[in-house]
Amino acid sequence: MITAKSYWILRLSLLILPITVIINHFATTDLLEANKMIYETYEVISNIEKVRSSLLDAESSQKGYLITQNDGYMYLYRSAIARIFPTLENLEKITKNNPHQQQCVYEIQILASKRIERLENAINVRQDKGMEEATKLVLTNVGKGYMDQIRVKIFQIEEEELKDFSQKCDKSKEMGYKALWICPLMIIIDVIIINVFAAFNIRERYNDLKNYSVGTST
Repeated sequence: MITAKSYWILRLSLLILPITVIINHFATTDLLEANKMIYETYEVISNIEKVRSSLLDAESSQKGYLITQNDGYMYLYRSAIARIFPTLENLEKITKNNPHQQQCVYEIQILASKRIERLENAINVRQDKGMEEATKLVLTNVGKGYMDQIRVKIFQIEEEELKDFSQKCDKSKEMGYKALWICPLMIIIDVIIINVFAAFNIRERYNDLKNYSVGTST
């Protein structure tokens, strides 16, 4: 027969199990969210670097074409241009929760359009009027000014992401530690409670048997 004390110990033991599941669920959810933020940082930096490298590829390929008029450079130029705006669109999506970065991406889109327009103008002048006129257009440095502004915006996004990166890593580690030790700790507590219940039950049965033996001997 289970006494009232043993009964409540058993109920407490059974209650620990769902509590363990719930706590572990929230700890794991927090860990996944922290890891998601770290992944988003990598994704932002990766995309912004892709924008920068594509613009630089477009510039270098355009210069190669202006000098040589080799169609191979034009192919490289078109390939670089084709990567820029899809990457900026993706960057716009993954920064949707950050108004400052959204503004930077918007400004980069405008500046990139202007920079590409200058590159196209130089190519057209080279084809129609020759190298000398194209060189004059390039030496105005208007396109360079656009590129310098783009670099500033890219730096602002990268700086903000890297500034928050260490905080995101710390949060991920913290959530990882919680998910790692909460479940085992609760299981240990549950085992202790079950053992306490067993000890109480054994002692009470022993006392019942002892009392029964004394009663029968008398």
